[in-house]
Amino acid sequence: MIRFLHFSDIHFGQESNGRWEPHEDVRSEVLNDLRRMRSESVIDGPADVILVSGDIAQSGLESEYKTASEWLRRVVEIAGGPNTVIRTVPGNHDVNLTTLGASGELAQNALRAEKDIRVVYRYLNELAAQRSPVFSKLDDYRSFANAHGSDFESLSAPYYRTTFEMKGGKSIRLHGLCSVMICDKSDSPGGMVLGAHQFTIERHEECEDIVMMHHPLSWYRDKGHAATYLHSRPRLVITGHEHEFRLERTARLNAHEQLTIAAGALNPPNADSIYSYSYNWIELSWLPEGDNASLCAEVYPRAWNQASTGFGIHPGLQKLSQRHVIDCGRRPASSVAKVSPAVMTNALTDTRAESTDFGPESDLPMPSEEAFQQLSLLFWLKLSKERRVEILIRLGLLTEHARSRLPSSFEREALNDARASGKLSEVWEAMMSELPESERESNPFMSGE
Repeated sequence: MIRFLHFSDIHFGQESNGRWEPHEDVRSEVLNDLRRMRSESVIDGPADVILVSGDIAQSGLESEYKTASEWLRRVVEIAGGPNTVIRTVPGNHDVNLTTLGASGELAQNALRAEKDIRVVYRYLNELAAQRSPVFSKLDDYRSFANAHGSDFESLSAPYYRTTFEMKGGKSIRLHGLCSVMICDKSDSPGGMVLGAHQFTIERHEECEDIVMMHHPLSWYRDKGHAATYLHSRPRLVITGHEHEFRLERTARLNAHEQLTIAAGALNPPNADSIYSYSYNWIELSWLPEGDNASLCAEVYPRAWNQASTGFGIHPGLQKLSQRHVIDCGRRPASSVAKVSPAVMTNALTDTRAESTDFGPESDLPMPSEEAFQQLSLLFWLKLSKERRVEILIRLGLLTEHARSRLPSSFEREALNDARASGKLSEVWEAMMSELPESERESNPFMSGE
């Protein structure tokens, strides 16, 4: 089994608007509900993956992401295990439009006004190659995403893939898509763009796919092209944005069975009779019997109960969960016919399918992925942007030109260079020297590794 804990539309930062809204209390009650779900064995094991389908922040600011990251760390402590990973995608509130500048605003307005979707695709690719200011609105989100293993492959291919290997059936491959490349405050259905690089999901005989994106399909200008792939490739489509929970199993015209999960919102701007607070547990497992690979999806929607001021069974359901069995065609020859749930759980591993350039060939051994991810997270979480730049310049990983502005991609490339050149130990020591003594941790990198 692989177990997902799914949040969307958390909107860290909206509580600073001067009005009283119980956002902090709701997030605290989520933690209490996670404890109950685990202690009462409603959920029989830790969350393997924390999914956040967009709108982590309210205004796309680094300070909002750092608050969100601290809360997510508490979520992992309560509901996760030692190997739990976090995967996110950006929402419309995760862009900081104040960073665009005049040239970025002009380019974005031109993209939104262009009627021919093929021209939009071409311009987006050209602007990505030029590192246009039109993408600066995502810098703080991308730094947060990089710290949690969810950054894009590139601006021209703004998605990532993570594969979770499972015995008893096929592996599960998660595709995190970016739906906000031309987003602004005037967004409306039919105004967003995905792009062919994202939705042309290549089939893999040994994998079944999950797509996570913030906007549902109806919000895209290229929805006609995207639907041909998104209705015939992934088995699960997970979305946010519309603040309403929906769970639909659909048999497409081509007999492709698919489950769509619209998250609902953990912290909508105003919870009322229409929009309530909600989140989901999702358990996936392969049924061992039969020649066909049958994927079992058990979904536990949790929703706010106004009378008890806490979370419980979603009012739209008659029971705790809904179970759906999805026919995924012939079982791969390499899969195990019968396997115990414990073996399936223990077989879970996480691998980044995205290729990473670690610089020129070197005889230096690569440090463990876990230690590198820990450094990336702490480096971003504990230090301001200015201090991160200072350290990277001092260690020769960035030039003085970076002092005025640090695009998130440069920061990621600098840490990859440190990894390739054996400087991670130096980065760690420089980072720890900036922290109070009580927060310092031992260096997991030996010098020269």
